[in-house]
Amino acid sequence: MVSRLHPLRIEASFPSRPYHLGDTVPVAAKLFADAHTIIRHGVAEVLCEEHYVERYEVDVPLHEGTQALRPSVLHEIVVKPHTDHYLQGSAMIAEDLELRPGESREFHVDLRIEEEPPPNIEISSTTWHVAFRFDIAMARDLAVRMPIDIVV
Repeated sequence: MVSRLHPLRIEASFPSRPYHLGDTVPVAAKLFADAHTIIRHGVAEVLCEEHYVERYEVDVPLHEGTQALRPSVLHEIVVKPHTDHYLQGSAMIAEDLELRPGESREFHVDLRIEEEPPPNIEISSTTWHVAFRFDIAMARDLAVRMPIDIVV
């Protein structure tokens, strides 16, 4: 028995090489229907995930009753980790597509990486992915991420 929760599988590929901002990634995606599937829409995206740490100093007042010789304010350093996500390119793969059980369909799209870098690129470590998202009627949506090497 095939579950309606996961009626669709995907095999995706693109040339494994370093890419740069502004490059185009030729993506191939093959969809396999394990059950009757209606895809409302499917997209391929280039995603950037930035990890960085923000450090800043704040003044913290001391409680009343402290000795007058001590300062009335302490300086505290705050360390705040951040993870930000940015969409750096997108292309439609499929829209309003119906697949019968056992049917497959192959798509080829050119996914252009935006030329503008993410805002914190100088102070962050980044991970890049090509992501595939499919909105499937009356079933669990499908999302797949594949790492990609992007040199900034």
